[in-house]
Amino acid sequence: MEQYAEASGSKVNQDKCEVLWMGREGESFSLPDTFPVPQPSIKKILGINFGHADYGKLNWEAKLSDAEVKVRCWKGWRLSLRERVDLIKTFLIPVFLYVSYICLLPESLYTRVYNCFFQMLWGNRLNLVKRNLTYSSRGEGGLGMVNPVVFFFFFFSLMFLKHNFGSMLAERTSVWVGLSRAWFGPFLNSWESGGPVRSLRVKHGNS
Repeated sequence: MEQYAEASGSKVNQDKCEVLWMGREGESFSLPDTFPVPQPSIKKILGINFGHADYGKLNWEAKLSDAEVKVRCWKGWRLSLRERVDLIKTFLIPVFLYVSYICLLPESLYTRVYNCFFQMLWGNRLNLVKRNLTYSSRGEGGLGMVNPVVFFFFFFSLMFLKHNFGSMLAERTSVWVGLSRAWFGPFLNSWESGGPVRSLRVKHGNS
């Protein structure tokens, strides 16, 4: 870190730094006292808790609690079904976007996520029609409702691809980029054209 600071002009603020050991073996070498090791987890970094426990579930549960408070407030409003779907897409989904970029949605929370979204849609726990019908576009007689579990998985996956395969968008690409385009091409084309990929159901998820 001293060499990095000398080369870059950046310095580590030791008053704001903590060390988190990764892996199962624990500490690999001794650390100076200026870098405390938090127990059992590190403090929030840009709103996300990191640690050795299942911090993905911890972060999702926190966001779900925030969303459920909003839903209890909103679901009593006098809105049409289309207005409720627009409210979900505009104000409810953004509550989860940031955490979905950092942590995958745990399978144990699928039901709770579905309940949160569809209580907002119907105003109670009773689904008046099958959920698959609500996912259809309005032109097809549906509501254009988003499948929350599928959406968050796709958002995470697309962001991962964007940041890790961004070079695929370059005009001059290497051989491996061309091969990657050939592999991902049918999947992306199916998504853009509204093909079977759009109606993909996550394993063990609700319909």
